[in-house]
Amino acid sequence: MREIFRGYWEPKAGTIYPALEKLSQLSLISSRLEHRDDAPDRRYYTITEKGEKVLKEAVSRWNKVMEHIEAYGEIHKAIRRFRGNLSKGELGNVALIGFAGVALTIP
Repeated sequence: MREIFRGYWEPKAGTIYPALEKLSQLSLISSRLEHRDDAPDRRYYTITEKGEKVLKEAVSRWNKVMEHIEAYGEIHKAIRRFRGNLSKGELGNVALIGFAGVALTIP
């Protein structure tokens, strides 16, 4: 985990295991217990087909959110770049045109 997050986040056991338990209850992951004589038992987790589907849907929704954020950023940059050359009304029209037809829903 340390390699993955490179020190930006250090999850505690009290965070990870309840999350794994909830994912398991929702059938998004499965687990198996490996008994070991010379060390503590280990539990291994695997994403299920249902979990993969839910993950793909979540990534797709996240990508859409990011597209809207990036579009907003581009509109904001354009407004800032041209604001000295445009009246307030014209700036308002630029913003309206930029956001026309953009609908964002997060389930």
